[in-house]
Amino acid sequence: MMKNGRRLTRKEIQQIKASMPSLNVADYLRVKRAGNVLTLVHRHTNKLLEVPVAL
Repeated sequence: MMKNGRRLTRKEIQQIKASMPSLNVADYLRVKRAGNVLTLVHRHTNKLLEVPVAL
């Protein structure tokens, strides 16, 4: 189990929704942020997802 993710900030949630409107943000936690790419992990399936966002 990879539960080392952090909760998303409000700003990050807005950026992710702008980038991927169909994504259910509530199911994801932030693992790391490298520049303008957020790496998220799903709460239940532990699938990783990289989301490019505007800074």
